[in-house]
Amino acid sequence: MNVRHIAFLIAALSLGGCQSVGDTPPSAPTSSNPTRGSEIPGDAAAELAEAAVREYLEVSSAIAAAGGENTDSIDDVVSAAWRDEELAGFRAISELGVIPQGTPALVKLEVAALAGVSSVSEAIVHVCTSTDGVAVIDNDGVALPVEPEVHRLTVFVVAHNERFVVDGVELEEDTSWCAE
Repeated sequence: MNVRHIAFLIAALSLGGCQSVGDTPPSAPTSSNPTRGSEIPGDAAAELAEAAVREYLEVSSAIAAAGGENTDSIDDVVSAAWRDEELAGFRAISELGVIPQGTPALVKLEVAALAGVSSVSEAIVHVCTSTDGVAVIDNDGVALPVEPEVHRLTVFVVAHNERFVVDGVELEEDTSWCAE
């Protein structure tokens, strides 16, 4: 596996359970999931959705940099329904035998949709990240070269306990929106 391919996989997988477009999209939370019924005041929803995505990127990157160990902090930023996808992503990084260091640089972030007006239960956020600032270390402690790349993600967030948490992430193929 070449270094460019490893760097792409690390960038995508460091976002935990990130799915490629064409995979089965995240399912809506079920009635047994505590996210249903929670709502955020409409005037604060966009800001809180953006904050949730930023926090998710930081926490996910920190867990990946620790080799996918000590994943408890992911529970604070993802829904119970999405947690297993996140853990699978961390296991995949571990199986690659490399450790990503650093947080992908946030290039662009925009709330694309909110479900609700006066109160919001779900949001869709488009995000562009760059591998600038991300290093990949192999099992021997050697830093592998990382080509700068931009990735576009669609992040689904749901209201939970007066805040948003990530309930799905899709890796988009078309990154042209990131350059606009």
